[in-house]
Amino acid sequence: ATRIGWAREYGIYLILAMNYSYQVSGRGIPIWSGPGQIPDRQNFLIQLWQEMARRYQGESTIAGYDLLNEPRPPRDTDWQSLAQRLTASIRTVDRNHIIFVSNSLTETSVSASSWQIRPFLIGDRNVVYTGHSYEPVALTHQGLPWVANSDGTSWAPPGAHYPATVVESGTYVGGYYGAPGNVRPTDWTQVQTPWAALPATASVGRVSLQSVNDSGRVWIDDVSLEQLAPDGTIRTITINNGDFTLPTPYTQYSPLPGYRDFNFLAFSSYPPFWQLADTGVREGHPQLINYRNAATANVAWDQTIGHNTLGSIRFNQCRHCAAVTNFTTNSFVVRPGYQYRISYWIRAEGTGGDGAWNFAAFDATDGRFVEWNRDYLRQRLSFFHNWSSANNVPFFLGEFGVVGNFPDHDDLRWVTDMLAIVREFGFHWSYFNWRGPHSVNLDFPLVLGTSSNPFAEERGELLEILSRAARAGR
Repeated sequence: ATRIGWAREYGIYLILAMNYSYQVSGRGIPIWSGPGQIPDRQNFLIQLWQEMARRYQGESTIAGYDLLNEPRPPRDTDWQSLAQRLTASIRTVDRNHIIFVSNSLTETSVSASSWQIRPFLIGDRNVVYTGHSYEPVALTHQGLPWVANSDGTSWAPPGAHYPATVVESGTYVGGYYGAPGNVRPTDWTQVQTPWAALPATASVGRVSLQSVNDSGRVWIDDVSLEQLAPDGTIRTITINNGDFTLPTPYTQYSPLPGYRDFNFLAFSSYPPFWQLADTGVREGHPQLINYRNAATANVAWDQTIGHNTLGSIRFNQCRHCAAVTNFTTNSFVVRPGYQYRISYWIRAEGTGGDGAWNFAAFDATDGRFVEWNRDYLRQRLSFFHNWSSANNVPFFLGEFGVVGNFPDHDDLRWVTDMLAIVREFGFHWSYFNWRGPHSVNLDFPLVLGTSSNPFAEERGELLEILSRAARAGR
């Protein structure tokens, strides 16, 4: 009632939405599974919506009812049937408010390009169809603690920019393990791999720094990459943060309460554009390089030692460790007939032991480079536009948003492009989200505060961009 009064005072419409967590709420019993419990759970949701509709049937500040946020049924027909039943129940007490119906999602993604279950129509005239878009998720969700696989590895590491040329998809097709690898100088020494051609099926490459069977410590710094053309021309290829000196976005923040301490999210420091493959380049999952326990970690960003400037990768008593450039944001085009070589500086401490091998190498995939730009976003949103146009129904972009830890104001560029496409397609929209429980740098909210200081943190420039778009009508 308080929020309805506030919205009425400022001329804001509200949409009541049943949150996704309802699907696994209460005793943890999902409404989509559980022997003998599905009808009870779904019937309770139907009764709940009917009672809310009965209460607010005459409230003009409420625009309508969003039946279920991001439904994730095992089959599309499961949600279609429940949505129709929910609508019919609401219409017995309220024929005025809009019903908002979302398409189904898979269990693995909220990304439009990954949806395997498509939108559907239901039998009611006063319906708006809705969906969400956070494309590309690896960009908008970068560095978030809860964006992780079950083993704690990240599928959205930080360091992504917008607009940018990135790598999508691809299968490992091999590489070249450079030599020499048994160099362990006590003072900084430069090492250069021989020129090497990568596999004929390779289209994308990255640099890998590896330490194998070394019982001591090894530091590597100032990594560079060169390309040799068939006519003998040599060109330097940029390796982002090859000197390991770039700052870390998260140094001023602590881990979020309630989240388990993922290996890659120690929040003390890591080198942007580099990742860890802790069981070997091909077998390991890319993670951010550790970290809080930098003194004992097998692979760490050592900010106390460097060749020219402070900052290097340190390997500590590694059986097989690898620090690799990020395929998405720090890779290079592999050209047929061209050769490549890596230069780097290395120093060691302690006895390496028999079979110690420290070297630079190449990894290669058959992936493809794509442009993250306005055309890319338009292509993703065109799915909603084409479907709603073909069925002559209205569409509401119920959520879009971007995490607040972007470098160089790239979040503003992404939001600006999204709003331009929304205007082009004639969508109404809602940004996610206004306020949240965590820092604006670790989640999506525009503001974060307390009752005594409501605007302790805010994304002022983004607020202004969204406000201008709202005042313009879309």
